Amino acid sequence: MWQIWPGTLSPVTLQAEHRFVADLEARAPRPSRATRDDVTALISMLRCGATVEEAFAFAPGLAAGKLLAAYRRIDHLRAASVASWSKIVANPTHERWRAERRNAARLFPVAVERVVVALETDPSPRRLKEVIIQAQERMEEVTNTAAAIERRLGEVAGATVYATTLAAALFSPHGPCVYSDPFFIPDRVATLSPTRVGDLLGEARS
Repeated sequence: MWQIWPGTLSPVTLQAEHRFVADLEARAPRPSRATRDDVTALISMLRCGATVEEAFAFAPGLAAGKLLAAYRRIDHLRAASVASWSKIVANPTHERWRAERRNAARLFPVAVERVVVALETDPSPRRLKEVIIQAQERMEEVTNTAAAIERRLGEVAGATVYATTLAAALFSPHGPCVYSDPFFIPDRVATLSPTRVGDLLGEARS
């Protein structure tokens, strides 16, 4: 069982993630230096749907300042990469592509690689725009699927078998899930897969 933290046993919503951060800030107005272990603990809490109160009751030795620093670092990197891809989509020119592709690739290496491969045979502006639009359409499809599952999960009361199934469809370390799809656009830290967290931190893939 990978869900070691107390909570809803499903990834927190955007609103719940904001409350989580606000509660951390109330405990530690200033962030302190975070380690990779702090990042891992934070992500696990958010994926399990834990509140700050539940997490600290379960593990009293937690350091709010370190968790806050971990959150701010990961969320900054996430938002920056999403913004880079959005800039490419909004202005799919070679100039914009060259300026933003490296940072966009932190979260979207598969989409970026598809564009790179396509340009090897046809580097025209038309082809660049075409492949970017295709990638974006795929991203919107996957992200809309995640949103639909999240809405259904929000309508389910209590820890039912159906709720567990929906949560696993969003994230599971044991099989395919929407949050692990390379075309999913993560709108919050709780939706980042372990691979994407590692990519944001610049860790080498094994």
